Amino acid sequence: MIGFWIFGLVKCLGKSDGLSENNNMTNEKAILEQITRLPEQLKQEVFDYAEFLQAKYAAQNQPAKTKQRKAGSAKGKYKLAPDFDAPLEDFKEYM
Repeated sequence: MIGFWIFGLVKCLGKSDGLSENNNMTNEKAILEQITRLPEQLKQEVFDYAEFLQAKYAAQNQPAKTKQRKAGSAKGKYKLAPDFDAPLEDFKEYM
């Protein structure tokens, strides 16, 4: 079980750091070796932290949710002048 999430963690970290595939395997082995030396209580803390990192990484890579626009939603919020379509004084010479 530990090896599975360590592999996922190393894979995520490897992508963000631009590490090569060979270096990923070396990192995975080194991390796994360090974890096997820890007491059970610390292994659980490492596991919890790895889950936190994976959730954080997944949340950062999700596209931002955009609110769906609805036609006519600004109706009544803006009022145009009654002479909005009337010709402007500045353009009289062109007409």
